[in-house]
Amino acid sequence: MKHYLKLLHMEIHRFRYALAAIMALAIVIQIWTLVAYVNEQKATRQYHITESEANNVDIIDQYVYGSDTPYALRQVSFADAIEYNQGSYIISVMIGIAVIGLYVFLIWYRDWIGRSTFIYRLLALQAPRGAIYAAKLSAILLFVFAVIAFQATLLAIEQGLFRMLVPDELYKSSYFLDAVQSNYAFKILLPRSYDQFAFAYGMGIVAVVAIFTAIVIERSYRLVGIAYAIAFLVLCAAMLVYPMYQLKTNDGRGFFYNEEIFAMEVVSCVVVLAVSVWLGLRLLGKKISV
Repeated sequence: MKHYLKLLHMEIHRFRYALAAIMALAIVIQIWTLVAYVNEQKATRQYHITESEANNVDIIDQYVYGSDTPYALRQVSFADAIEYNQGSYIISVMIGIAVIGLYVFLIWYRDWIGRSTFIYRLLALQAPRGAIYAAKLSAILLFVFAVIAFQATLLAIEQGLFRMLVPDELYKSSYFLDAVQSNYAFKILLPRSYDQFAFAYGMGIVAVVAIFTAIVIERSYRLVGIAYAIAFLVLCAAMLVYPMYQLKTNDGRGFFYNEEIFAMEVVSCVVVLAVSVWLGLRLLGKKISV
């Protein structure tokens, strides 16, 4: 456990600047987008309509009359702001996903890069080699959940900022979940139900473990290992996709019930996870030599 914690601390320390950059970029993009949207709404909040037209406009919540001309105020909510600026929020989220996804590979290959390869020092440690595998996997999971927690916190801060910036006559209240569901990126990053969250991130963990094992296979057998690694990932993907394909094509007329298909998916995930961990640890301990 002592060696595992030291290795985990090392992996977190190596990625700390990239993680901070992801978070800082998300703050800049999202806050700037939100402030720009609020200023735009303030600038265009009043538009001319006739009294007869006003009675037929559903989005009008309040009328403000000048001396001669009637005007209407369009109220906006935080969910409206998130939905209107789909692109900016999606970009900020996808950058973080892309960086962490790339680091799933770099967390291994960076140890082999350089004149004095660091991986040989790790393998020579007086500790089980499984601790290296566990530390790298734990680090990736910590990075993912750190970004999720940060994004949820940032959204809550943005909601408070939105309330401060928008005048009372323009403000329309909305729930936090409405804001999450109004953006495609947040729907994926922050699933609404516990079942969806467990399924989405459970599949993600299985995928990361399979990729880790594929990398260890490639490092164990080098050139021919590339073919072995690709074949392993294809086999894992086929096992995970097949139950979902059955669910998609079933449509109430197939041979399997939806509950049976879900059970098949769970079993497939468990099998892929168990085989990947076992094979990765075995190759790391027996095949790769210093």
